[in-house]
Amino acid sequence: MPVTTRAEDGYHLPARASIEAKIGPRTKAMLVCSPGNPTGTVYSDAELELLASICRDRGLFLISDEVYREFVYDGRTHRSALSLPGMEQHVIVADSVSKRYSLCGIRIGNVVSRNRSSWPR
Repeated sequence: MPVTTRAEDGYHLPARASIEAKIGPRTKAMLVCSPGNPTGTVYSDAELELLASICRDRGLFLISDEVYREFVYDGRTHRSALSLPGMEQHVIVADSVSKRYSLCGIRIGNVVSRNRSSWPR
């Protein structure tokens, strides 16, 4: 189930309880896009740590769409989900060269994970 963010909050994440309320018994992963398109929102270290904590506590994967990671402005910085401590076996990053090299019509992407095991059954 989607977690709603709001313009008046800069499209940043709501409180932990609001996120956890969306997790059901069949939930296997969370998907996050940071930097986000079209909002430009870049999640803070605290927000990424919050998501990592929830995923660790609930045994979930964190799928991080980082296609726009090089398009961060105004002194903000992007932090890859791959750098989150304790998440080495639970992070999957989606990336693409299409945006980075202005090849918008070309669909070349990759998925990166440090998980050495197979996808959960």
